[in-house]
Amino acid sequence: MGGEGKNPWAGDPGAGVSAPGVTSGAVVNTGIGAVFFDLDGTWFRWQLFDEWIREMIRLGLFPEIVYAMAKKERLAYQNREAPFGDWVKKQVEAYSGYMRGIKVADVKFAAHQMIAEKAKRVHVFTRELASAAKDCGYRRVIISGSPQAVVEAFAEANGINVFLGTEHEERNGVYTGVTTKEWVNDKAEGVRYIAGRYGINLDRSIVIGDGRTDARMGELVGRMICFNPEKPLRDLALENGWLVAVEKKDCLHLYRRQGDVTRLVHLDEYLPEPLANNLMDRLTAKS
Repeated sequence: MGGEGKNPWAGDPGAGVSAPGVTSGAVVNTGIGAVFFDLDGTWFRWQLFDEWIREMIRLGLFPEIVYAMAKKERLAYQNREAPFGDWVKKQVEAYSGYMRGIKVADVKFAAHQMIAEKAKRVHVFTRELASAAKDCGYRRVIISGSPQAVVEAFAEANGINVFLGTEHEERNGVYTGVTTKEWVNDKAEGVRYIAGRYGINLDRSIVIGDGRTDARMGELVGRMICFNPEKPLRDLALENGWLVAVEKKDCLHLYRRQGDVTRLVHLDEYLPEPLANNLMDRLTAKS
């Protein structure tokens, strides 16, 4: 799961593009490592798709009913009475039908407008992990349930060119209203696809996420970081010995279970030394 001293995971990230879908192929475990990022709630402090829908309504591209249709599920999630996935499913159903006839260019404009205003509303730990990963030669990948155009705008603002988001069919520059792929339903499939396409070594890779669906990604890689995790993921983290990172305002707590003991840990006890040191330097500089 990694080595000491010089980072054996480093390498030229190369060029990447967003993926239109999954093709068959074996997972390669001989290349460079990657850091796979969940986006909503893990990197961005709220939900990008929620902010994007509000922007689409503000621009007159969606009716207000689109936001209201998922109110029950949204409030249940905010009150910790229902899982995040219930809200995502309902909200995607609500807006997908209204995508029909909307120009792709208009959706991308709304996404970029929203990102321009709110791109800095992120968690410090995840932001600095992304920067440290770049310094140490990891490929950086985003896999999210937010619409592809929204994920693309966020990725572009953060210098990332490999990403997967919810995909909507388009023809001649106009959306048809058909949702073709929801990666949030099986993020592990996305990890396998990206690994096969770019020759990523999963044993040398890291996942950071906050929900149960992210655990499926974590099971495929060498290290999993459970960031401000929901209870189901926190329980899995303790069971599997994964790192739990809790960021509250300007405080960061790191812990994991080893045997029968759950204890606070330092980054270099879990992450490869070069990455841990780079990340720690960045976090210390921000404090």
